[in-house]
This record gives sequence, C-alpha cells and structure tokens, in this order.
Amino acid sequence: MKKLLFLVLVLSYTINGGGLKSSELDQKIISHLFNGECEIADSLLEINLNNDPNNPKYLFLKAHYWFYARYFSEINYSRDSVLTLIETYSQKAIDAGLRLKPTLENRFYMGSSYGFLSRVNGMRQDYWNAFWAAKDCRNYLESVLDDDPEFYDAYMGLGVIEYYAGKNIDGFLGAIAWLVGMAGDADLGLKYFQNVYEKGTLLKTEARFALPILTAYLEQDTDRSIPMYDQFLSQHPENRMMKSMRIRLQIYEEILAGNLNRITATKDSLANQYRVTNAYVLAGTARSLLKKEMEDEAIKTLLLNIELFPDDAYSYSSLGDAYVTLNKAQDAKKYFELALEKLPENEIESGSYQERLRDEVIEKIESL
Repeated sequence: MKKLLFLVLVLSYTINGGGLKSSELDQKIISHLFNGECEIADSLLEINLNNDPNNPKYLFLKAHYWFYARYFSEINYSRDSVLTLIETYSQKAIDAGLRLKPTLENRFYMGSSYGFLSRVNGMRQDYWNAFWAAKDCRNYLESVLDDDPEFYDAYMGLGVIEYYAGKNIDGFLGAIAWLVGMAGDADLGLKYFQNVYEKGTLLKTEARFALPILTAYLEQDTDRSIPMYDQFLSQHPENRMMKSMRIRLQIYEEILAGNLNRITATKDSLANQYRVTNAYVLAGTARSLLKKEMEDEAIKTLLLNIELFPDDAYSYSSLGDAYVTLNKAQDAKKYFELALEKLPENEIESGSYQERLRDEVIEKIESL
C-alpha cells in the first residue's frame, strides 16, 4: 500500500492532450485495467477515492472500471452485481458533478457517466430509461464539444450512442428512440470512435479496445481489424480477451493463405488452436471470405461449422445467409428450415436469443 501511495504522489501531475487534462496516474489506471491487471487498477482508484470521495473523475473511472473488469478480471462476478456497481458509481459521478461548477471536465464526466447508465439500462432491457440517459449523455458531451472542439474524449460516449442506435434500433425500440429524439448514425459513430482512437487522452485505450472488435464482428471488415488488434496487443499483451479474439482471426489468415483443407483435416483441434468454441467464429470468418468473393472457401467454412456445431441453429442460419448473398434461394431455404428444426417453439424461452433467431429465420424464409 505504501508503494501505491508513493506512485499516486509521483504520477499525479497533469498531461495535456486534446482538450482533456489527464494525469500520468490516470493513464496508469487505464493501462493496468486494459492489460488485465484489475487489482492494481482498482487499488489506485480506491486510493484516489479515499483521498477525494466526491471527485467526479474517479467516480466515473470506477464505473468505467467495473464495465470492463467483468471482461478482463480473473474473478467471475455476477452480472447483476456488476451492473449495480456501474449504476451506483455512474450516479455518484453525476451527483458529484451537479454540486460543482459546470466546467468542461465536470460536464464530460457527467455526460460519460450518463452513457454508462444508458448501457446498464439497455442491458436490463429498460429501454425507456436507457434512451433518456443516452439523451442526457449526448446533451452534456455535445455541450463540451461546442465549447472545445478538441475535447476528443467526448466523442467516445457520442460514438456509442450514434453507432448502436444506428445499427440496432428498429420496430418498437425505434419508436421509443424517435419519441425521445435518439436516432443514430452508425457511420458517424465509427468516425467518432476513430477520433478518440487517434486523438483521445483518457479514453484512447478504450477506443483502441472497442474499434477492432466492432470492425471485425459488426462491420465484418477482418482485414482492417487485424492491425488494430496487433497495435492494441503490442501495448496490452496480457489482455486475455483480445488475445483470444486475435487468435480466432488467424484462421481467416490461414484460409487466405490457401490452408483450408489442412484446417478441415484437423477440425478436432480447432478449439485449442484457434479458439473456435462456438458457431460464431467460423460464421464471421465466412462473411469476411464472401466480402473478398472467395465463395467456395466461404461455403466450405460454413459446412465445417455445421460439422463442429451440429446442434446450433446459428450454424445453419449463417449458411442460409451465405446462400442468400449468392442468390441461391433454394439452398438458402433448405438451411433456414434446418435452423428452425433446432429451434422448437415449445422449448424456447420468451425474450431469449433463440426466440429472436427463430423469428429472424422465419422472416427470411418468407422473404425468399
């Protein structure tokens, strides 16, 4: 503990970058967190909160810590307890900020904390409150950028709102978003993430963690994501989550190199060698291959996926999606119907992922 106190005193001077003041100690906290050294990061945060329990910055960083520690920590925390901790520290940061002058930094920490409240409410499927919190987040962070366009860290929370609202909201949720004025633009969200990735200070590491994942798995641009993963891991080599994701991308690189037959022949070892532990890994690989017009390799990869995960409906629905892309309606229908067989209606829990997948597959069959 004495060593940590000494570190706090030595590293608390300020680094100016963009519009946000960030101390070397702040950077140490973030670096330890994203390198999977969660106990060290939390200890440094606790020292600062003990010294200044009403500091919006460290209350926000505590919420930020819990949001990511659930991915990086070796301790398996329960989902509900972690969401409660994120909510608690976010609200404390907001309350602390309201008692202080509305400086740029205080507004930034309040807006960013509203962003975490929005994520927590969304994860609890409390969408009404999620959208209202997101609106408060947007209002605060846009006010920061209005006063200082170089306050690049403010783009992180705005990027989350724009990207996910633009990517995922439709139907009933879209109606709620419209009512509270929360329509999004996914492309703009990506530009905001890139701003923080290149020019941020406190949240640059978060952007460098998030952007390769979004690029690989949601944007399906594996080629662009690989150097991002490599850059992140060069600075945070002990992040187990990112190491595992990067290893999964190696199977794509192997197929590009012409080694699909070897991979198929050694399919029983793919879980250990490439972390192929669910149907989503090879499905994502196949989508990337289709984007490069490697149609035969994509179909063979998806057939291998079915061999590995014969009871997973997603194995079949993703092959159906590929055949839709290739304008092969009969083949697509065949695999969508096989997917439905793995999703018996009387065995699916209401509101579950399986129910949503079943509804999507039925809609795809009807559209053929």
